[in-house]
Amino acid sequence: MKGLLMKDLLWAKQQKKLLLILGILVVMYAVMDMLDMILGFIPLFLSLIFSKTILFDLDDRSSRFLFTLPFTRKQYVSEKYLLCIGVNTLSVLVVWAACFLLMNPAEKADLNTSALLVILTGIILISILIPAMVKYKQKSQFMLMAAALGLVLIYLFLADPENGIMLPVLPEQWLLPLTALLALVLFAGSFWLSCHLMKKEEL
Repeated sequence: MKGLLMKDLLWAKQQKKLLLILGILVVMYAVMDMLDMILGFIPLFLSLIFSKTILFDLDDRSSRFLFTLPFTRKQYVSEKYLLCIGVNTLSVLVVWAACFLLMNPAEKADLNTSALLVILTGIILISILIPAMVKYKQKSQFMLMAAALGLVLIYLFLADPENGIMLPVLPEQWLLPLTALLALVLFAGSFWLSCHLMKKEEL
């Protein structure tokens, strides 16, 4: 599994255009004093980038060699979840630390809750991304971008107590527990489905 992780990290290093776009967005949001947008958007963007390693792996030219190596398909699926959730969580922690240092005290009040929501939202997104990419491959990208946009919009509504339209229906103290429960259920179902789909793949 260590070899798979190294392969994916080297692949991500080669995605210079996407990483450049990410850097430009970070600078733009920082200049515009929209640090909360960085917290909500950047981790999900990174999850999308790293989940695309599946499309590269399942390409005919790559899969002919890759799946002759000594790892099981369940280990392959486990590595994708570990990679995507790890990148999402690590990026949230980095952005959270930057926000904590740069925000004024009043803006920090909901920072911890927002960070946890982004981590959980990332797990939900990843739980949709991985089986969809295994099943639909290149055809999945438009659907996945729509899902990512939808999750970002949901996060923005839920994270804004003043302007959010969902909080009056859902008590704020229930938000994190219910989101965590949803993320756990989706993750468990997604992992089982991804393993099942990978077993059926003809590589």
